[in-house]
Amino acid sequence: MTDFRSNIPQPGEIITVTLRRYSYVIGQEGYSFHTYKDVKVLEPAKWDAPNTFRIENKTPYRGISERTLYMVNVAKLKRGSSVFTRKFKTENLKQSKIKVKGSTGTTYTITFENAMPINCTCPGFHFRKHCRHLQEAKDADSKS
Repeated sequence: MTDFRSNIPQPGEIITVTLRRYSYVIGQEGYSFHTYKDVKVLEPAKWDAPNTFRIENKTPYRGISERTLYMVNVAKLKRGSSVFTRKFKTENLKQSKIKVKGSTGTTYTITFENAMPINCTCPGFHFRKHCRHLQEAKDADSKS
């Protein structure tokens, strides 16, 4: 099986990518898949997280003309004649949540899937998709 993280698309490539997304909309919670067809891979921004890549957004929403994608969410990646696929075992996911205190004393909830932190309720995660709470949870997990 090919490791997706070693197959991050390079700037200038034209790819088709299918992502697994989680909806937090009340009544519509759960995973769905979305495909971006024949999109151009763009240069990464200096603030992009590791294992991410940017694509052009063919249907800009509110002026946003590019989108950052995380390799962990890629279900299928077509690059030229090569196709990489990955199956997700959503029925076997072990979810757990913990509460942490932020620097201002506000309590936030970190969600884990199979012992990996994937979500935080803090404003930083909402805007950047990563935050110090998640990083601290990952660091604590790697030390144990």
